[in-house]
Amino acid sequence: MTYEKTIMLVVLAVALVAFVREWVPMGLTALAAPLILVVTGVLEPANLWSKASDTTVIAVGAMFVIAGAVSRTGALGFLAAVFERQASRGHRRTLTFLMLIVAALSAVTNNTAVVLVFLPVVLGMCERIEHPPSRYLIPLSYASIFGGMTTLIGTSTNILVAEQGAKAVAHIDGGHSFNPGLWDFAPVGVAFVITGITYMVLVGHRLLPNRVALSMTLSRGTLRDYVTEAEILPGSSLAGHTLDDLKARLPGVRLLQMIRDGVLLVPRSDLKLRVADVLLVKGKAGELLDLSHEGYAALLSGIEPDDVETRAVDTTLAELIIPPRSRVIGRRIDRIGLRARHGISVVAVQRHGHHLRQKVGALVVEPADMLLVQGSVERLRSLRDSDDFILVEGIEHKPALRGRAPVALAGLGVFVLLAAGGWLDIATSAALVATGLVLARCLTLQEAFGSVDWGVLAVLFGSLALGDAVEQVGLASDAAEGMGALFNDLGPLAALAAFYIITTILTDTISNGAAAALMVPVVVRGAAWFEVSPEPFLMTVAFAASAAFLSPMGYQTNLLVYGPGGYRFRDFLVVGLPLRLAFWALAVVLVPIFHPF
Repeated sequence: MTYEKTIMLVVLAVALVAFVREWVPMGLTALAAPLILVVTGVLEPANLWSKASDTTVIAVGAMFVIAGAVSRTGALGFLAAVFERQASRGHRRTLTFLMLIVAALSAVTNNTAVVLVFLPVVLGMCERIEHPPSRYLIPLSYASIFGGMTTLIGTSTNILVAEQGAKAVAHIDGGHSFNPGLWDFAPVGVAFVITGITYMVLVGHRLLPNRVALSMTLSRGTLRDYVTEAEILPGSSLAGHTLDDLKARLPGVRLLQMIRDGVLLVPRSDLKLRVADVLLVKGKAGELLDLSHEGYAALLSGIEPDDVETRAVDTTLAELIIPPRSRVIGRRIDRIGLRARHGISVVAVQRHGHHLRQKVGALVVEPADMLLVQGSVERLRSLRDSDDFILVEGIEHKPALRGRAPVALAGLGVFVLLAAGGWLDIATSAALVATGLVLARCLTLQEAFGSVDWGVLAVLFGSLALGDAVEQVGLASDAAEGMGALFNDLGPLAALAAFYIITTILTDTISNGAAAALMVPVVVRGAAWFEVSPEPFLMTVAFAASAAFLSPMGYQTNLLVYGPGGYRFRDFLVVGLPLRLAFWALAVVLVPIFHPF
């Protein structure tokens, strides 16, 4: 074991733990790891910084801008409207229609942008038909992942594998090449789409939880009510009585949520109250004071008698989701400026299906948190263009640049044509179209930079550097030889099956892009060891890296639906594990057929 290999293994191990434990943001970990390799002499500085101009990084960054233009102009809004008109025609039919539309869109544009478009639509539908969002949001995320697998530009993972795989294969004198086109992923990818949607409609939806979320408790329109928490006191006459009894005694108080031992419960009318239950209630200040003065409960947020006369401004309730790239992540709620800059109050926080009871202002914001906020309609509208919050409830949204939507769609079409025709490489095509969309005023230059998920690019940059270092120090060859020796008697098909499993485990742990970047040099060396084409191994890595079904952290779209659906970690595991096994079996069978050894 050489010095370089030892340092490389230590850095990889520490980075892996840092990714899992989330000591610091993933992007920072991905940047720190290769910097340590440079300081210790394992990686040359030139090799590290060359990754900043790598075609993969440029292509993915430019595609974020294209997706931003499509999103900001509302270019996909007409398909969301089509879905909304077809919704409410039976759960299975609605689910099928939703997943087909989302999968089709995700094949040609960034799937995170697609989910952001459909998230408020699905939440609004669930409120209208009184279905829990938890029955639809995991399928929404999964459908976007399925669709992204079908084309070269459907996901950054496919672009990474195509670009880095071509370079890795070119470095090995084996007489092989790897240059996948736009539709080379489609034969296996479409099989994944059909299998995934069929599974979710027939089986997966039965495994989804029926869990109440904030969006199911809100009413639209303006109001003059307060929202606060009330805890059932020892000796309260409400203890042991049902929620119907509470309604009969205090008809002016509306129950939004019920929290027992920190867990959200569906507020059924026959559910009996217990001491220490916490109720999220809405009503006039005087009515809420009656709840406290009668000895029924203790108000946990201060409402004074004088407030009855001082409330003068009409307000409404709304939900804010914290997206993965929000700048407020890691800051206390009372320091993110909602009250000071926008006059908006945070009255409750939901995190992973749990209602947080601590003092709201002291809570530290995490990705996918859902904030229940209260403020004037105009104040809330001001958050529509913020990249730090996703406003999903309570305010009708009409994109200000809807007139530029045809231009944005045309730009997307040009990008697809360039990618399909092969006249230009993906990076140049994406950069050209992104520049054109800015010049066409589909978004400003500042908005273009804001559309880029710099955290994703940081992970991509760092992961490419780590993958390069793994190859340079010889760890890729060592891993390939170990796999070859292990599966020598079983052949390359068994190695392919093992590579799929290893990649999916890494994907759930360190993100899809990082997993693909680390596995590309290993599988290329593995193909050389078996003396077969590297194409089936590389395609397997691409498909496996996108199959992030077991963890909300494995894929950005999973993280986006985590909070609004009121999900818990185990929900993804229960629904995603059968899907993971089915996709693994499909890959082992289909990849060698369409991409032979």
